[in-house]
Amino acid sequence: MRKIAFIMPKLGGGGAERVVSTIIRHIDKSKFTVHLILVQEQGDYLQNLPKDIKVTVLPISKVRYAAPSLIKEIRKIQPDIIFSSIRGMSILIGLIKPLIPKKTKIVFREMNTPSESLKYTRNRWLLKLVYKSIYKRADKILCQSHYMKGDFVNTFGYKEEKLVQIYNPVDVNFISKMAKNTTSPFPKDQFTRNVVSIGRLSNQKWYEQLIESLVIAKKKGLAVKVWVLGEGPLKNELISYASKLSVNDLIEFVGRKQNPYIWMHHADLFILHSRYEGLPNVLLEAICCGCPPIVTNHPGGTREIMDIAGLNDRIKPELTWDEEWFESINGENINQVKKTFDVGKIIKEYEHFFYYELYRKEVF
Repeated sequence: MRKIAFIMPKLGGGGAERVVSTIIRHIDKSKFTVHLILVQEQGDYLQNLPKDIKVTVLPISKVRYAAPSLIKEIRKIQPDIIFSSIRGMSILIGLIKPLIPKKTKIVFREMNTPSESLKYTRNRWLLKLVYKSIYKRADKILCQSHYMKGDFVNTFGYKEEKLVQIYNPVDVNFISKMAKNTTSPFPKDQFTRNVVSIGRLSNQKWYEQLIESLVIAKKKGLAVKVWVLGEGPLKNELISYASKLSVNDLIEFVGRKQNPYIWMHHADLFILHSRYEGLPNVLLEAICCGCPPIVTNHPGGTREIMDIAGLNDRIKPELTWDEEWFESINGENINQVKKTFDVGKIIKEYEHFFYYELYRKEVF
């Protein structure tokens, strides 16, 4: 039986945390013993974990102070595998690798497309050093998309055998349970089309582009209302920008929601308008909820999702608010996503990876 230590700052708020919580919930406990090590005991996804998962909260407040207590906990657990899915934590684990038991395999799951992260990072040289040296201390780098895998090879000269590509799992049954049989969160207005955008209010997500596009929607006389689910450092700035462009009546920032699937299920449209992505979970979930998506053409795994779903005609160079956006997607579009990213299928790939790719021993 393999012993896996999932090491995270916390377990809630973003796509990386959601993926880790999904893996922990579904991985075969007869083949794997799971330990979860956190810096902070907080996060929406903690409440969904099985009761028998061993959770350790380090006695520190921030990742930067975690090295001594983390080394102590790793030596105590003696895991076969360490799995990190947040860049800051992965950097720390890479730095302390000489003090980790030699038998322990280290896996870093990358969050975003590396070359694009570099473009929007203040200390670009430092992040480049991370990818060129510290990340290479891991036994394997797990990439969310084929685009991301190619980026590691082409930008940083990684060898193919260092990289593994596994898509993110989508727990379709859980999403359906959370989305259906619920009251719509939108006001009862039969003339207004409700649009959702979900993500952290940060530079990567490029909400300025969405706000600017609403000027076009207003000129066209479209009765639309955009509901933004998420928090982040740019919230006040974005609210002010919408007011400056006189489109604040068309957009509302409603904060983070524990159940975003209600919003996706009842919305008329979902928009993804990032500067770049890794593999956006929220797009997968919106399609599974039957919400028609519109995405901008940006680097990362977004196009892979749209190709698989047969929705690449919904990839747009710019947000022009055309009437055709609101046309329904069909069952085949939804089923292709459910089939490709199904949690059962993806978890099997993870289980196979934890044995075969790391140990070169076929057991399934």
